[in-house]
Amino acid sequence: MNDENKGLKKNGNGTEGIVIKKRIKRITGLYLTLFLTVILLISLYINMSSFRTQFVSNELSFYSISGGRVVDTIENGLLYGKSLDKFYGIDQLLQAWNDKNQGVVDIKLLSADKKEIYYQLNNESGGWSADQQYESIDLEIKDSNYNTLGHINILIDLSERLNILY
Repeated sequence: MNDENKGLKKNGNGTEGIVIKKRIKRITGLYLTLFLTVILLISLYINMSSFRTQFVSNELSFYSISGGRVVDTIENGLLYGKSLDKFYGIDQLLQAWNDKNQGVVDIKLLSADKKEIYYQLNNESGGWSADQQYESIDLEIKDSNYNTLGHINILIDLSERLNILY
């Protein structure tokens, strides 16, 4: 009796051992396929989560850089003696920036302690919704001595862009 047939019952023609081997191969193949599928799904979930995080980070960087140009314009005006609380043309400046950047829900020009609102541009008509993905960016406005004079707070709705991804 050879080693590969040890422990197998024979029915006379030897086919039962072959049937059992084929069944074991099928079951092993099925479990292996199922295991690999689960591993791939877990990997897909991790990759999608990582991509989402990176995407949001990139979008916020874009708004920070773009908003930084507005901050530079305001800081230049402050160098020439304008005051932040009575900055003439701030509404047109922020509106022009807002028109170029989609997804902006709210823009606030705040005092240095963030307690006083000098100007607010609210684009959200109809209120906020729980299914929307809001992110906020805070940009500091500084004088020539790097003292904080105020802040621009930008609230962004990324839900439309994130819905495209999924």
